[in-house]
Amino acid sequence: MARAAGRVVGLLAVASVLSLLVVGCSARSAVGQGVQGAGSAVDAISGDRLAEHLRVLASDGFEGRAPATVGEEKTVAYISGQFAEAGLRPAGDAGGWTQAVTLARTEIAGPVAASFTVGDGGAWSLVNGEDIALETLHPEGDVSLRGVPVVFAGFGITAAATYHLPVRGWMQRATAERLFAEAGLSFEAARREAQQAGFRGRALEGVAFSAGFAVKRSRITSHNVLGLLPGAGRADETVIVSGHWDSFGIGEPDETGDAIINGAVDNATAIASMLEIARVMAAGPAPARSVLFIALTAEESGLLGATHYAAHPLRPLATTAAAINMEMWSPDGPTRDISSWGLGKVSLERALEAAARAEGRTYSPDPELEAGFFYRADHFAFAQAGVPAITVGPGMDQLDGGVEGGRAARADYFARRYHQPGDEFDEGWDMRGPTADTAVVLRLVRDVAGSAAWPEWDAGSEFRAMRESTADMRAR
Repeated sequence: MARAAGRVVGLLAVASVLSLLVVGCSARSAVGQGVQGAGSAVDAISGDRLAEHLRVLASDGFEGRAPATVGEEKTVAYISGQFAEAGLRPAGDAGGWTQAVTLARTEIAGPVAASFTVGDGGAWSLVNGEDIALETLHPEGDVSLRGVPVVFAGFGITAAATYHLPVRGWMQRATAERLFAEAGLSFEAARREAQQAGFRGRALEGVAFSAGFAVKRSRITSHNVLGLLPGAGRADETVIVSGHWDSFGIGEPDETGDAIINGAVDNATAIASMLEIARVMAAGPAPARSVLFIALTAEESGLLGATHYAAHPLRPLATTAAAINMEMWSPDGPTRDISSWGLGKVSLERALEAAARAEGRTYSPDPELEAGFFYRADHFAFAQAGVPAITVGPGMDQLDGGVEGGRAARADYFARRYHQPGDEFDEGWDMRGPTADTAVVLRLVRDVAGSAAWPEWDAGSEFRAMRESTADMRAR
């Protein structure tokens, strides 16, 4: 998942505007009672295979899977090898397994100065990496913002924003609460207001933001990895199954001296599921629609691999029925429910609910809309291009522990392991949850790939008009 953690607040600066975004032994593989329905797809999914993929992808030998590193070379080779072993066809550039993605790498060079001012008060200095986390993807120049107005924009970024931002980042919730309090506002009241239909962003009167730091830039080439399962009836129509393979490589050592950010939960779990779904589907009857499996690069840098594919698709987007993305399965025990990220206003949410029900599960809408997850996962890039898209993630209603147990496990992960060296595969992981969740996604993919119906954006979706502009290309 693209940067931000748990209950934190995102920060986005554009020239003279700053937006605040609330972001608030062997592994067990048997499926527990209460997770599996009659005729379940769980029967086809192997928890042992999922665990083996995780052992490899999240191993120290893959060096944290950062783009344009030895870790990428090993990751791409492993995924393409598994695609080939499953029986998929290469679907990348020039008949190969990969699609080249050129990236501009930006690094902060030296110290970061950042502060808020409220009214006539003095500057309130912020510590980068503690109070706030800043970065830039802008293609040129150092960052120098002085006294820019601050706008509370709610829980997401407008889908129309296609330009590079001078600064983006996130701040801790405690920092946001203090900012609102000093401005004479209630953070909780603003949070509730922003979750209501029709919310519009507004300036925080008297609040200004300043930031400055030097930037080092270079260009690198990374790769999406693509494998195709051809359809038997309507092979020209496509269902995308995606997940990002990248993590953060080698960072600063933690208290144990470990510096490798292995990215086991985020997002080797999803790649393991993709490989297992590909294996199961390729071994069975061919679906009517073709299924394109894409392991995406550079999600952690801003959904860049997905954005590149959406801009340079290798199969037409107009006849791409859906993009079904996966993120961050939980190893903390099976749940009664499965979830999706954000409020997507798309028929795929109802299709996911039906697939969950068929597996003896329930569907829970995103319980943390304030986190803005809809805008921080790869499906968003496909949505911007009009393709009905969804990111599927784990539920929180644990069979043992209930919702409170699920919330506690999630909070512990974000605090202690998310984007840290602690995000490692452990042989004590309970694979029943990822196995059951993968089975629901398998059923969803089979349902969409076998159907003659086209998934749709609901009325009121900001992506509906883009999709409708290509409706004649789906007419039969």
